[in-house]
Amino acid sequence: MTQNFQNELEQQSSYVVALGGERGTWRMNSDSIRDRDRGSTIMVTLETPRWFVDEWEILDPLGAPGAFGIAYSCKRKDSKVNAIYAVKQINKARFYHIGKDARKDILQHMKNEINIQKQLDHPNIVQLYEVYEDRNFLYLVMDYLSG
Repeated sequence: MTQNFQNELEQQSSYVVALGGERGTWRMNSDSIRDRDRGSTIMVTLETPRWFVDEWEILDPLGAPGAFGIAYSCKRKDSKVNAIYAVKQINKARFYHIGKDARKDILQHMKNEINIQKQLDHPNIVQLYEVYEDRNFLYLVMDYLSG
């Protein structure tokens, strides 16, 4: 592991959203990632930052972790209806070890996939509802399909 990569991971660890509380609720570290510069990390979207943890509550993990992250069930904090959604939480630290050109290609592919999935509306295709991004993670909120 290169020294720069190790330093970046150590720096990120103070900004990571920490799991705690009852039944998988999430809280922000006191060094809130909201105060960090978006230009200092890999960014997939160019949207105005919105914070997943402000609007959603994580419930339970769904299946085993994948190559780039893990999926959870979640629900809106402000909703009167207890509708359950799925969120894919993609750990952006996984992209730091990839060469710059390959990383650029992967990120462009992710942007394209997100844009395409946002436009799809079909009963046989999982609907992507919202995309959130912070310094450490990309969150894709979509339909929850049980079973």
